[in-house]
Amino acid sequence: MIKTAKIVIGQFTERANWAPLVATQHIKPRFDGSWMWMDREGRIQPRVTLFDGLFHPDNPYLSKLDFAYRTMALRMRDGQCENCHMPNNPMPMRRLVLMHTPAHAAGEIARLMKAVREDRMPLDDAGIEQPLDPSLKRALLESGAAFEALVQAAKQWEAARRN
Repeated sequence: MIKTAKIVIGQFTERANWAPLVATQHIKPRFDGSWMWMDREGRIQPRVTLFDGLFHPDNPYLSKLDFAYRTMALRMRDGQCENCHMPNNPMPMRRLVLMHTPAHAAGEIARLMKAVREDRMPLDDAGIEQPLDPSLKRALLESGAAFEALVQAAKQWEAARRN
């Protein structure tokens, strides 16, 4: 059996030996020192939300999800989860689970809850599972359960909206 693939790659660069296909004029706006501003409707910009692109802006669970994620993220910080669950994979895990962004957390919340319930995290320097402090485990399970329930509710709202 012969398999073929066609790969199309496009790249934009300003460094070329030929004139650009579309003429452009570089605009260099002057920075006024303000990182935030008001739009025409009087809303602060850039608008900060943790779930842009994951859920529709009209999803009624967004504000509760924001709060629940922030609470859970603080509990994960208390548990020092970010010491291992980071892109450079310091504990060479076979399957690295990232929880740094709301989208990662929403996609992996069931796995996180299972690992915490079963005392499979954190790992010590030798890679051996260690139980969390009981009060920290309870706080992480409570905040994780609240986040997990809201993720499910938001997903159900999205599914109903599509239908």
